[in-house]
Amino acid sequence: WFKPLSLASNGQPVLGDPDGSANMSKSGVPTLALMRARSKSSAALGSTLLANPAGKDAGAKTPSGKDVEHGQAATEQLAETTYRFLGERASPSVGLNLLRLGLGVLGLIAICLIVRYLTATPPEKHEAPPPIPLGAMGECTLRGNPHIHSFDGARSNIYSSGEYYIVRSKQVVIQGRFVGNQRTAGLATMDKLVVGGEFLKGRRIVVSSLGHSDISVNGHPILEQFPSTYFIGDLGNITYSAEGRLLDRAAGRWERHIVHMHLPLRVELTVFLWPDYIDLRLVMQRQPDQDGCCGNFDGDAANDTVEEIFERIGARVPIEELLFNRPVDIVMSQVERKLLKVCPKARHKRTMAECTRALAKVRRGTTSDALRMSCMLDICFGSNGHALRLARKKGFVPPTQQE
Repeated sequence: WFKPLSLASNGQPVLGDPDGSANMSKSGVPTLALMRARSKSSAALGSTLLANPAGKDAGAKTPSGKDVEHGQAATEQLAETTYRFLGERASPSVGLNLLRLGLGVLGLIAICLIVRYLTATPPEKHEAPPPIPLGAMGECTLRGNPHIHSFDGARSNIYSSGEYYIVRSKQVVIQGRFVGNQRTAGLATMDKLVVGGEFLKGRRIVVSSLGHSDISVNGHPILEQFPSTYFIGDLGNITYSAEGRLLDRAAGRWERHIVHMHLPLRVELTVFLWPDYIDLRLVMQRQPDQDGCCGNFDGDAANDTVEEIFERIGARVPIEELLFNRPVDIVMSQVERKLLKVCPKARHKRTMAECTRALAKVRRGTTSDALRMSCMLDICFGSNGHALRLARKKGFVPPTQQE
């Protein structure tokens, strides 16, 4: 194999340094001087051979065969030495360094991922509380738009028109009719409720706002005097007076008209009659298979959201189960339509699918656009207790509108 070139005293490369130590640093790497000399020598030798291949210049000595062979050998040796320096000494070193760097980075990433996994807080799992036994007492309230506080302590809101189950069970059935009015810029309030079910033995009790002036049993007006009391056979009694603790202090500016129902199975309703809506406090025992806007009374507040209730029992009372004489016309107000437009896009899309399933349970024939949109509004804003305040902030209603 070829031996590396050495430098003479005049700085030109010469042969004869058997181990190349004259031109090597202490680490065994060729010095910068040697690399420059190799470059100059190669260029000079190539120029001489190309410019005067046959010795035609005056005074120039034509190289002999040995000289040519010696030059060719030197050129080949220089090329081989350079190749060996770049190919065998430099490249493997650079490649190994890059490989080590890459492995180091990958190792660092792996360590970070392991530390993050070991120190990450596991997601909280919702554990349902112990079920409430049948017969346990609970309270549910509906006030204003209405804002609902379920038996299990959940808070939800209904803003659209229609008939809703407040309580649905085999024995006890309570339905509420929600409609919008000018005071709430079209958002719903409860203006009438009806109580029925097997525990009343075929009777239906209706109570409405002062604007409707309807307090009746099976269609017959009762409590026409204020105050007064009505007895439902041996089932219980209904009183009409100004006595009772308010649910909403804002309603204290009006004269109090309060209906108290004391019914079988320890069911007690306190209905607050205002000019164009009613509030309700309901106290009762837990019933088998109970559900409705007041929740399923199972001790778990997490499953009393509007969407979960709609998923279980439907978005409205089916026509064949309606205790009212007829369903209310569902009309979307301008404020409701504008609120629906600001429902987040991802939630809006999910709500469409949820309402398709929820309205399928209602079996009201062809689902109108207004019914579908009202269901979507309920789900989109069911957890927002201040939809009217939001509408006012967005400029959808005048600031004079009261919530």
